[in-house]
Amino acid sequence: MAIESPAPVTADQVLNALAALGTITLVDPEMRPDGLTDADVPHLLGTLLAVAELEIAARVHPADDPPRELADLLQAWRDQIGEGLADEVLAHRAQRTLFDFGLTSGGEDSPEPRVRATTRVLTAAQALIGARASRGADPAGLGVLAAEAELVLTEALAELRRARDEES
Repeated sequence: MAIESPAPVTADQVLNALAALGTITLVDPEMRPDGLTDADVPHLLGTLLAVAELEIAARVHPADDPPRELADLLQAWRDQIGEGLADEVLAHRAQRTLFDFGLTSGGEDSPEPRVRATTRVLTAAQALIGARASRGADPAGLGVLAAEAELVLTEALAELRRARDEES
């Protein structure tokens, strides 16, 4: 699933956005004698994403009834992304969430059954979101993704049962 930005941002643009948000990003001239390049953009975008997500966590409360702030946030997000790319971008987000959770928790290798179960649930969610994003793909391939999701959800339930049994 390849997404192309209609107007790719430059390292300087992201650096300026970070500065506008009060995040100081120092560029070591010894490490970057020619300044920032396109290769630095993913790192800078990660910093920008962290700033945005921290601000969202502080300001948007999904548990509110009704969740007006969440509705406003998601509407603005969809307006920016567009309906045509929303599923693809959500699939990328699910992949990042799965990868990030695995890095911070140990994922499949964790000794904790609930962490392994969570990893499997995230794997299933990522597969199903990816299948939805690939609606025009080969039906057999989509069936494989659905079967994979079913298998890992079954494994997640087994992990949760093991955790419950160990606690009893």
